Amino acid sequence: MSDYILEMKHIVKDFSGVKALNDVNLKVKRGEVHALCGENGAGKSTLMNVLSGIYPFGTYTGDIVYNGEIVKNKNIKDSEKKGIVIIHQELALSPYLSIAENVFLGNEQMKVNGVIDWTQTRNKAQEMLEKVGLGHENLDAPINSLGVGKQQLIEIAKALAKKVDLLILDEPTAALNDEESAQLLEIMLKLKKQGITSIIISHKLNEISYVKSEMLDLNHYYSQNCSEAVFKELYEGYDQRLRKSNLLDFDDILIEALRIARQSAVPDDRFSYLLVDEFQDISPLEYQLVKTWNAGGKELFAIGDSDQSIYGFRGSDAGCFKRLAKDFPDARQITLEENYRSTPQILSFASEIISQNPGGRRHFNPNRQDGTPVRLVEADSAASEAIFIAKEINRLAGGIGMLEAHEIFPENEGQIRSFDDIAVLYRTHRQADLLETCLKKEGIPYVVSGRDDYLTEPYVRGTISFFQSLLYPENRLAGQTALKLLWNLEEGALTDSIYENMAEKYMPWMKKKKPVKILEEWMADLHLEKNKSMQKLTQTAVFYPVMADFMNALEFGVESDLKRCGDKQYKSGAVTLMTLHGSKGLEFPAVLIFGVSKGLVPFENGRYITDIEEERRLLFVGATRARETLLLTSSKEDSEFLKNLPQELVHREKARPSKQEGNGRQMELFEFMKIE
Repeated sequence: MSDYILEMKHIVKDFSGVKALNDVNLKVKRGEVHALCGENGAGKSTLMNVLSGIYPFGTYTGDIVYNGEIVKNKNIKDSEKKGIVIIHQELALSPYLSIAENVFLGNEQMKVNGVIDWTQTRNKAQEMLEKVGLGHENLDAPINSLGVGKQQLIEIAKALAKKVDLLILDEPTAALNDEESAQLLEIMLKLKKQGITSIIISHKLNEISYVKSEMLDLNHYYSQNCSEAVFKELYEGYDQRLRKSNLLDFDDILIEALRIARQSAVPDDRFSYLLVDEFQDISPLEYQLVKTWNAGGKELFAIGDSDQSIYGFRGSDAGCFKRLAKDFPDARQITLEENYRSTPQILSFASEIISQNPGGRRHFNPNRQDGTPVRLVEADSAASEAIFIAKEINRLAGGIGMLEAHEIFPENEGQIRSFDDIAVLYRTHRQADLLETCLKKEGIPYVVSGRDDYLTEPYVRGTISFFQSLLYPENRLAGQTALKLLWNLEEGALTDSIYENMAEKYMPWMKKKKPVKILEEWMADLHLEKNKSMQKLTQTAVFYPVMADFMNALEFGVESDLKRCGDKQYKSGAVTLMTLHGSKGLEFPAVLIFGVSKGLVPFENGRYITDIEEERRLLFVGATRARETLLLTSSKEDSEFLKNLPQELVHREKARPSKQEGNGRQMELFEFMKIE
């Protein structure tokens, strides 16, 4: 029997063309407790819903191997019969039924004649409750008489009654107090001893980074996701794991730098002049580092724009300018209001958007001539938006007759743009898949800029680790990571031989061959030619002459440094696709913002309270990337940021999806777009 109770291979799941899971692979060892960690929206719950049959076979691609056999669950009943049970954060209990009735809800104990056997129900319910530490509870008490912690334990009792082998818990400690969380963890360990495998879905690594970057006292921190005791245990366990591996995460590097700066006897004139760029992006920890470095200096110069503070998820603090003014009351503030990038129409729109945030009316003095109005195109669906954008790019590049273009858009006067003049921005990486499909269909060359989700795929991470280990032989962890992710092997005599054979082949090529050629050979050796994530890695490699440059860009590059071409070969002159976050600091003659709709802008994930002010700043940043042309698209319901705008600021239009006419000819853009 395999050591793995579960293997999920190359799972792909999309919703209306937007990929929620993209070539995901997961292995779970038998009889252990596993944590599935990641950011909100990373797809953790979606993956578990695929496994449990909530998203049935046929709605996703890839294979699920459970207990050595491929399974095709059509519904949750199928998975439960196999011993797979999922407990959602929103518990599936009936509040007015008794504890005993809920334990066997949907799994009733029946007599031969089809009548519920209440005696057996009560006896078995008592047995299940004792396994989860609730043996003292009154079986006849209604569920709504119990607290959330005990209700969650009732859910586990329900799972045990179904003869569970693999138990999945979605954020199980989110609503529990210290005592309840400790009790839950104790039960998980007992289940492990009984051979039951558990998967716990969590995103607490984000919170650990938040505590570090905000320089919060762990002993007085109240977790957003679990009890203080559980979070402290996770925090300290993570820290110990790093120390054991002789590692520092990014926050630790800053903390260590601050410690050294404060303790070392640095001469007063060490930094006479300290200049800080993009000041709005620093965290409280980085702010303390700046203050320490500036101690004894002659001058501190900080430049930034609080209206472009868009990295709160990384710890940046939009209030850093207020803190600077408080700590340095004599500081001189210079406000720059002259704008040399955008047309008056774009600046008026951007000013209206950002002025809804605190701080009063923003004033920008344009230094360009009047341009075309800002356009908002409303479509029936995200797919229709993407189709429209592809057609619009072709129009901007002269892809339809100039006479027709002038008749529809006389204000543009037939201006033709090159593809590299155009950028399409969006809120999340997943939106790019739909755009890529439409651009390929239209034959439009493009590059995707930024850190795509494919970089987190195991084969990609393993490949990067392998070549990093060749570049930096002293980095043993990189070699170990490659062995684990690529061959699922730990260090040892046999695995060392496998690694050395591969290293012997590829080391001589590191300086001689281009990265794309090396990766093509690598994919053939590992039979990964059809792996979509590895294909994307190869499409990123085409921009680099040597492997060292490529590896350094992957490790240290910012969003705009990384690019992936939309085809196997890069063609100069291509449309740029990137997230709104990744566009910061850039500018383009024409900018199209895709998906400015409710739920996306501002982004809503249902778990945390959305930072409306930061989301508004993000749209402001996207709009001000445009020099001459700004177009926004939406579907179903517009973003709240676009409602109640003065009519003169936005030219509203309707897009209709392309159809086939009676003669089979596909309708052109001007045939399916109606201008109001």
